Amino acid sequence: MSVQSSRTRVTTEIAETGKKVSREKHDILYAWHTSPFGSCFIATTTEGVCQLSFTNRENQEPLNSLALRWPEAKLIVQEKKTKALLDKIFTGTETPPLHLRGSEFQLQVWQALLAIPKGETSSYQQVAQAINKLKACRAVGSAVGANPIAYIIPCHRVILSSGELGNYHWGVEIKQAMLSGEQQRH
Repeated sequence: MSVQSSRTRVTTEIAETGKKVSREKHDILYAWHTSPFGSCFIATTTEGVCQLSFTNRENQEPLNSLALRWPEAKLIVQEKKTKALLDKIFTGTETPPLHLRGSEFQLQVWQALLAIPKGETSSYQQVAQAINKLKACRAVGSAVGANPIAYIIPCHRVILSSGELGNYHWGVEIKQAMLSGEQQRH
């Protein structure tokens, strides 16, 4: 399924126990690169970016999680194309299409994150309200933490109701740097 969300084309596939997932064979191009926020791992299908993680090249966790999320895919190291894509992302010249695979609930949360404007933040409670799941703040937190496409799907914009930054999978320092950079530009 493809949808438009705040000018970003998003292709989604539900991957939930008891439900069918597309078993279409995908070629996924991936590589590690340097970004404004340190070392990162990016992966893309022909439909769009399917993973962006901040990690060093020695850490195989992003590649392992990619293989688990896309078990039928052929994973291909491709530094040139992924570097060009990453450059467009971080210069702001292009927001690439996204290719997401997750549970129905995760997909709802990730779509809600795409609606948070640059330079602004939302609490987990506000995200729960945005998807009409008022009592699901903890589940929202889990879905935010499972976001496979850091920065583009702005999980870094979700903070605690108290106004504190809270945790970030890639480190609070990176979250602070992303928020500061967005607030300066907006």
